[in-house]
Amino acid sequence: MANRTFDRLAWTGELQRVLARGAQALTIPHTLLRVLLALSVALLAGYQLRHFITWSPEQLTTHGLVIDDAFFYTVLARNFHRFGFLTLDGVIPTNGVQPLWMGIQILLAGLFPQTDGLLLVARAAWALYVLFALLTVWYAARGGPRAMLLATLTIGGLLLLNVRFQQMVVKGLEVPLALCLLILTLQAFEQYARRSRFGPTRPLWQTAGLGALAGLCFLARTDLFWVALFSGGWLLLRPRRSWKEIVAFGVTAALFVAPYVALNALTQGGLMPISGRVKLFYMQTFYPTLGSYLASEEWRGLFSAFAEVFPSPDRLIFLLTYPLIGAGSWLVWRERDARPGLTLLTAVILSHVLFMQLVYRELRPYTNYYFAPEALWLGLTLATRTDQGSTPRGAADLNLRSRLQGYLPPLIAAACILIALFAWSQFKPQPLDYWVQRVNLAHDMQRIVPPDERVAAFWPGTLAHFSNRQVIPLDGIIGSQAYFETYVQPGRELDYLRDHNVRYLAIALYDAPEQILARDEAPGAPTWSTIGPQRLWERRQKLAVRVAIERPYSTSRGGWYLLELTPLD
Repeated sequence: MANRTFDRLAWTGELQRVLARGAQALTIPHTLLRVLLALSVALLAGYQLRHFITWSPEQLTTHGLVIDDAFFYTVLARNFHRFGFLTLDGVIPTNGVQPLWMGIQILLAGLFPQTDGLLLVARAAWALYVLFALLTVWYAARGGPRAMLLATLTIGGLLLLNVRFQQMVVKGLEVPLALCLLILTLQAFEQYARRSRFGPTRPLWQTAGLGALAGLCFLARTDLFWVALFSGGWLLLRPRRSWKEIVAFGVTAALFVAPYVALNALTQGGLMPISGRVKLFYMQTFYPTLGSYLASEEWRGLFSAFAEVFPSPDRLIFLLTYPLIGAGSWLVWRERDARPGLTLLTAVILSHVLFMQLVYRELRPYTNYYFAPEALWLGLTLATRTDQGSTPRGAADLNLRSRLQGYLPPLIAAACILIALFAWSQFKPQPLDYWVQRVNLAHDMQRIVPPDERVAAFWPGTLAHFSNRQVIPLDGIIGSQAYFETYVQPGRELDYLRDHNVRYLAIALYDAPEQILARDEAPGAPTWSTIGPQRLWERRQKLAVRVAIERPYSTSRGGWYLLELTPLD
């Protein structure tokens, strides 16, 4: 009897081992399909963005594919190797950049000193977006083949292969880097959370790895400090918490974050970049009341981001954005145990939206890239719904609810593909007169301005890059705390030229300089970014102005001007 029982147990154990090996073998095609789907989307995204690795710096700029802030990184990286510190003009130190992206550009500029800085920025952004596409599909495509395919079509059509989303993300800035790190952090957190709940405690090195990723998210975009905050909060509040894991996470994250914060405090008198402090000042100055703020475009960045994903009229986007966020948050929270990483991202984007809308507030439509994590969250929320239903095939599935559950994921995927196709059909980049004349003026500056002279500008990035001259950042966004307090706060930006013997001012004007200076009233500045003409008019009695170069627009009044200024007192 004992032998028979032993034989039965041995046979049962052998059967279980065979079934386990069979199940493992069956998962190989699923894994292969997941890899193929991720690689396919990544390659398609790389092809769509091929101009970032084939076009010249002038082509990328004049077609409006990069923004002025991208040139902060190219010029600062070049000047770091020349002067030994971050400076746009060789004199004013700054920390007004996202640190991890800045570090990458400094490294690339050192490795490839003969390559144009914008090419380094563009190729790095291209590579990171391709990696982001691969990681995102890998994260979203789960379950069986049908679910993986639908998830890929959904996230691919809505975001990754949507050229409007690509244009929002790939601008020469840190956004693709931040999104890559965000996806990696979600993946690590999800694996960590599941293992901690259903299995033994994770090794401390894995806890430290999660802390490192959370710290890197902050260094990639400082407004993503919520990732580290909520990851650490989860470790602290979970029922099976371990103080060793909490300490390992906190110490590792601090090793990445603390040196940066301490350096800011020692060199610039604040914990965060000077650019944020300057923009907060401009917000308080130009929009002192809630009514003046709401009457401006400064709050529309989030809605602009959702409009890039869902092409639709502004009014509809204003009505739908917050309900979409609310509905998606409810869906994720209802199934929070199934995808812990998506639950973490939900907490992050809700806090991020509130922080940006209520505290930061400098959110004009072109800043929609701030809200790329929100767009990513929306895409992941939709994509992860694809394993919730199956196509009805029998009489048991004939009720309305079952039909909806079965057909809704394919319909969502089809709609996302249509969105991508529509966006691709509309994508026809053309040279923009504003950018063409800006680049032309920069080349003129290189020809006319002596190499040892500085030029002042309110929008300095593009001019500094293409002119190869040291350009003073008059608006203070990429300046220093001392410059901000001495010249920006009291409205004395142009006095810096007189105090430091600077002769040249590069500026965009929507009338000829003599017409602006002859006005009885100030031309006005509807936003802080257009303060230059007003500052020039305010100093008309103290400065003699001569037009050294003019690059007029061909399609409208005004243009880009290089003015030579001489003090009258």
